[in-house]
Amino acid sequence: MDKARVFFGLFSMCMVTWGMAPSITIDDLAARCKQMESDIKDICLEYAYFAVPPLTFEELQVVEGTSASMPWIIKDSRKMVRFCASGLLGPLEPSGSILGRLPQRYILRSEATMMSQEGKSWKVVDTSGFDGKVSYTFREENLRKIGSISRQKQHFAVLSTPLAFSVFRLAYSPVTDYKPLSQVLGQKEFVRLNTNVTKIVDFNAISVELLNDQTRQPVMRVYFSVDHGYTPVKYESLNYGSEVSLCVQVESLEKLADHCWFPTSGQIWSADERRVYCFMSTGKVQINQGLEEKDFRVSFPPGTQVDDAIKGTRYVVPAD
Repeated sequence: MDKARVFFGLFSMCMVTWGMAPSITIDDLAARCKQMESDIKDICLEYAYFAVPPLTFEELQVVEGTSASMPWIIKDSRKMVRFCASGLLGPLEPSGSILGRLPQRYILRSEATMMSQEGKSWKVVDTSGFDGKVSYTFREENLRKIGSISRQKQHFAVLSTPLAFSVFRLAYSPVTDYKPLSQVLGQKEFVRLNTNVTKIVDFNAISVELLNDQTRQPVMRVYFSVDHGYTPVKYESLNYGSEVSLCVQVESLEKLADHCWFPTSGQIWSADERRVYCFMSTGKVQINQGLEEKDFRVSFPPGTQVDDAIKGTRYVVPAD
């Protein structure tokens, strides 16, 4: 290792110790985010998604002149999920869609145990996939198996996946009109940089404030870990320029390649709710496996009742 690199490394450590980040500009941050966004061509990971404390039947009661409760809840508010996606910064959905953009290809399989008020429990498996041309859905519940095939891209809540904690978050958020973080930082007149280092969990972080283009009031604050290539580790949505209305915080990162980290656990909470929503990886995060169309197709097991909207047919998958 040459002397210049050793000196810069020691200098950077001292700057962080003194509460200042090494010299960095908004342009530098934008370039680093753009590199992170392009470093991951496809991704697969398994994780648990859950609420703390778990939801209760009492909380789900509907109070509109009458008192009626939900017939079931997710036991422990916990889902086990396997998620794969490629072309993560997909094109915007048709104009007027409130769901914004989705990955160009994806497959998401969730498994949860449902529970009735009487204490009965059963497992539900849901799968949604899109191979770039065709959409697939599959549900298995109480020995009943139902599937569908269509040309219509099936939507799902991207912001309840680990992408919500990563550099990709803003690409799926209406707060920034579904623009990737690198592009948002590129609008420097609406970005305010703070290079003072603060502690976010175990991360030494600097921050930027994203400003409203009319009022010039901050609408979001993003924190970047100095020790992890300036990977985003916290997003704060702001009301009235200062009050935090929503917080997305990374608890841990996994290094996937040189200068490439991805969150492996995190929490989301809002100011008007006492509940925290958490995710935690349950296996190794895999990237850039060269996933193809066939990897995002859903195979229906025997006994599945399939509605094929493309061929205009309905059938039951035979045992053979």
